[in-house]
Amino acid sequence: MVRAYCQFPYALLALALSLTATRASAHAPLPRAVAVSPNGDAVALALPGFGLLLRPATAQHFAYACDALNGIPSSDSPPLMQYFSDGTLLLGSAGGLRVLAADGCPGTERDVILGTAPVFALAIQPSSQVAYAIAAGVGDGVWRSSDRGAHWEHRGSVEQSDQVTGLLVDPSDSEKLYVSRAIAGAAGSRLLVSNDSGASFVAYEQARALTLLALQAEPLRLWAVARALDSKSNRGFDILRSDGAESSWTSVLRVNYFGGLTITSNGEVWVGDEGRGVYRSTDSGDSFTNVAATSSVSCLASAGTSVWAATPDLPTAPALNLLDSTTYALKPEVAFADVDNLVTCAPEVRADWRCQAAWIEWQRDVLMRDLTMDAGLPQPPAAVPADAGALAGAQEDAGKPADAGEPVLAPLSAPRSESCAVTPAQRSERCAPVELWFLACAGLAWAFRRRT
Repeated sequence: MVRAYCQFPYALLALALSLTATRASAHAPLPRAVAVSPNGDAVALALPGFGLLLRPATAQHFAYACDALNGIPSSDSPPLMQYFSDGTLLLGSAGGLRVLAADGCPGTERDVILGTAPVFALAIQPSSQVAYAIAAGVGDGVWRSSDRGAHWEHRGSVEQSDQVTGLLVDPSDSEKLYVSRAIAGAAGSRLLVSNDSGASFVAYEQARALTLLALQAEPLRLWAVARALDSKSNRGFDILRSDGAESSWTSVLRVNYFGGLTITSNGEVWVGDEGRGVYRSTDSGDSFTNVAATSSVSCLASAGTSVWAATPDLPTAPALNLLDSTTYALKPEVAFADVDNLVTCAPEVRADWRCQAAWIEWQRDVLMRDLTMDAGLPQPPAAVPADAGALAGAQEDAGKPADAGEPVLAPLSAPRSESCAVTPAQRSERCAPVELWFLACAGLAWAFRRRT
């Protein structure tokens, strides 16, 4: 009976999760992507599994936008983010393509593009503001917009588009694209080049599985990252440079854990290392200087000559920093603990309602606040919809599965019994019997296995 109902591996796993559940909240989410508008005013920081931190303008504070607000599925991978010159944010994820206002709010129609087709690459050419996206599934192929994301046209297909790892637009020619694509089950990759906005491609075989990162013009230089050839673990990555699709790649820098690459408007190349280090090159990568050897950086972005660096740390420590142009010290811009408000959207967007569950988690698990379920939390909108039956209909649908565009969130008073993630007192009351059961179960299974 013990073996039938308390198999050792499952009991042990449950035991470990039970014992560590109250400690997991001590770790802050990892910032995995940062985007900055061309003028440096609007900034977005992606925290996979939690949401976005956004600052619409320099004079404003950062605010929190949950994933559900913008249709981003929960994932360990960050969404793809690119800013247009007017401050609107192009956002791509496994849940589709979105165009958001600088404040992080979707429009009333949620600006859903390509339905829920997963997006694997984004690129915007700064001079023309022409944008490209590569999607898979029902939206398979290359999509192009010439009006800051308002309208999109399908340009062509990409074989195995779900294996695309990078997309670049030539700074001097908005119709020339470079795409890196992994080869399933193989060690190498392919570099795809298009001269007609993605309608057709020429493929170049690559000996290494590389990911395109950046492109410089006059002279042309391509930048990529690949796992080091002698790496036998997750540690060790090469920063690669090439003079064109038909040229060989040269390794110009090795980092422990890749923490981003960005090129400033004056041609400086910056590379981050999550294993500590920020590297700067003023000669297009011929040489690098480690200007912040003690800093762990998970991603980089630049606007003009300013460089932004995201640093993984505790909630009270800086999560996003500006690199001082003289001393190269990291100047704190925001810590998680500084963000104690949701984004402010139009009432019909219902940001408070969509983000209520995530907002509780943000305050409790990230900001480490001891909350009750309904104290000081955002409430569903009180305004009655123009259609008197709309609210009743929404209440009727609350128990039905949500469609891809309209996730339904439980009311604030509903207990979150699926995770027992409530106040410490409630957690103890609700989960103690379960934890004791698993403790007993694991102990019996361990004793039984010793006898056999």
